[in-house]
Amino acid sequence: MTSLVPEQYAFQSTPYLFGVPEELPNNATSSALANSIVAFTGQGRLIGFTVSSTRASGQFVQLFNQTTVPSDGAVPLLSIDIATVTAKGVAFDPYGRWMTVGCVICNSTTQGSKTIGAADCLFDVQWIPQVV
Repeated sequence: MTSLVPEQYAFQSTPYLFGVPEELPNNATSSALANSIVAFTGQGRLIGFTVSSTRASGQFVQLFNQTTVPSDGAVPLLSIDIATVTAKGVAFDPYGRWMTVGCVICNSTTQGSKTIGAADCLFDVQWIPQVV
């Protein structure tokens, strides 16, 4: 059987033959201060995100492989501390992090499980949808 993919692209790490199209990655951005964001639903590759916190005390930013904001007590995939009134960026280099269901990012007053905080963050998330 003959492959339709030119030989020089056969082992490329991205599903796009000629690199990521100009329209990608997609962005999910909060339009106001919030305590969470559903960045995308369905399978996709999380490239990275930035969270800007306006809270006068520290808190945590948590990542979930979900389609909706999970209930308090849910255990996150990762939990990152964010200091008072600051921003933190996370990049999943070089290929991103595969999310099988969707991507939810929220703030929390606790590290090991979700305890939703106040609407005091701005979220900016970059992601690439599944292309199969």
